[in-house]
Amino acid sequence: MKLQLALDRMTLDSAVAVARSVRDSVDWVEVGTSLIKEYGTDSVLAMRKALPDKTIVADVKTIDSVRYEFELCFRAGADVVTLMAVAPSTTVELGVEIASEYGKTVILDLLNCRMEEVGRYADRQNVILCWHRGKDEQETSGLQASSFTHPALSYPGARWAFAGGLSRENLHKVAALRPYLVIVGSAITSAQDPAQAAREFHRIAREVET
Repeated sequence: MKLQLALDRMTLDSAVAVARSVRDSVDWVEVGTSLIKEYGTDSVLAMRKALPDKTIVADVKTIDSVRYEFELCFRAGADVVTLMAVAPSTTVELGVEIASEYGKTVILDLLNCRMEEVGRYADRQNVILCWHRGKDEQETSGLQASSFTHPALSYPGARWAFAGGLSRENLHKVAALRPYLVIVGSAITSAQDPAQAAREFHRIAREVET
């Protein structure tokens, strides 16, 4: 199980500084949607230069014009890009193909998506299915236990990620489902000591694995 740090709603300099401070405790580093919107793919390039040994995720949440957006991210140094599962099936299929051409990975974001529509991607080697509870939903209704027990988890062969509202208090429950990836943002970046918070998440993740 990999731990991904999500960097959002901060300056690019701050994001790079936080990423460097936690680099020993996280596996993947995500350049969040807000950073990419504010700084463009220069934010991806900056993170790649700062952390050449880490897997860099560009959270572009592509929903159309997939070749253009994916290639921008890959040229900037991204290893992984995000694609909205609610996009037209043509866009999703093309995105998976383009990532495969580049030897890269797609995180298929299931935000507001019906699970039965994505089962055909469960066994794709370069696809991770991300069960995502959005920021607005977290702020208005909190984090529900049902977020981590969806029947879509039964898809055979799927690699799963969880994102949205993960904390030290609920990580044990999520990690017990043996996902491929857990994505943590503000619980680390907003902590008084992000490096210590990241170490704690790393410890919990490894405890569950054993």
